[in-house]
Amino acid sequence: MSPSNNTKGSIILGRIFEGTPSSERRMVLFRIGATPALALIVFLSRARLPYWEFALGAFAAVFVANLLLLILSQRLGHLVVAALGTSLDTALLLAISSVAIRASAFEASTSEMWLIYPLVIVGGAYRFRPWVSILYTIVLSGWYSAHVLLTFLPGSRPLTELPVRVGFFVLMGVLATVMAYALR
Repeated sequence: MSPSNNTKGSIILGRIFEGTPSSERRMVLFRIGATPALALIVFLSRARLPYWEFALGAFAAVFVANLLLLILSQRLGHLVVAALGTSLDTALLLAISSVAIRASAFEASTSEMWLIYPLVIVGGAYRFRPWVSILYTIVLSGWYSAHVLLTFLPGSRPLTELPVRVGFFVLMGVLATVMAYALR
């Protein structure tokens, strides 16, 4: 990649992400610490989580990928690490939630996997510029809503609780955005 392309890429990423090399390093370290904790929670809750094995595999992949990001962070730069880390978080959430939501509907599970959404939304709020954070919150809330609306039958718990859950997602995203902006 030529230096001019690298500069253009940095300018684009700089319009999307906020942060410093040290804040991005802390985010990578957080994900390295959080993935084993989340994997343990999934493992201990496996009786209520359909296809829990896929979630464990995804967490293992995220753990390894974040170790690589930590090792390569000096070479890649904090904006590239932010973009890769956020892409990884989002891809994990979308993939696992797709499987978990469909499986929960099929097996009438009482899984609380939806609680991972606010965690990812709050993480985005601290990485993105405010306008991107709000957009990210809306996209993730819409993704969740679409899956629930297309998957569950009328009267089911997830469908009944959908307005409350999505309201919670949006409020958490906005509050985290305001707090992150104030901390900067």
